[in-house]
Amino acid sequence: MAAIFLPGPFAEEDMLRAILGPEGAALPRAAATLPGYGIFADPNGARLALAADPAAVAPGVV
Repeated sequence: MAAIFLPGPFAEEDMLRAILGPEGAALPRAAATLPGYGIFADPNGARLALAADPAAVAPGVV
């Protein structure tokens, strides 16, 4: 499973800022240029990922 990870931990507001704000603008741009990819956060807030499958950011996936 291909994914680009941003290591955390991240608080919820940090994750939103990374996805929507200027610091994380590269993630939405990359997602827009890679059909089928999206931005996902793992349930523990440990990392953000640009991935084709939300399972790629499940805890324990490296």
